[in-house]
Amino acid sequence: MANGVGREVLFGLDNFHKPKMLSLKDSIAQQLINLLLMRPGNIPSQPNLGINISKYLYSIQDGFDAEIIKQQIYNQCSQLMPYISLGEVMIFVTTYKGLDLLLVSIPIVLPNDQTNLLIGFSNTQNDINIAYQFEEMSAAV
Repeated sequence: MANGVGREVLFGLDNFHKPKMLSLKDSIAQQLINLLLMRPGNIPSQPNLGINISKYLYSIQDGFDAEIIKQQIYNQCSQLMPYISLGEVMIFVTTYKGLDLLLVSIPIVLPNDQTNLLIGFSNTQNDINIAYQFEEMSAAV
């Protein structure tokens, strides 16, 4: 556990008949994806929690202000997720294979590990597609 962050338990058993668990970095990615997808009000005890990024997927072609999403990430993650380097969050919009993609780049700083989490969102006929990957950050020279 680093900075109060635990590993997520998955459904199912591993080869040793123990509960499958995500790595610490994958657990962080899942928590961030959940925060980005949740709508404010999904958790009654924390009614302001959630960014509802899906609403932006339908306005990519019309244009939107990426700073609004960044500000929401800053506001929500500053208290909940201290391992994120908030000053370096970036939002991109691009097209890949005919799909509009919304990309969120979030630097994660853990003890002895700095990595960049890249989360991609797209929508196709009422389905939201999500993928993420980690990119190792180069050490400061």
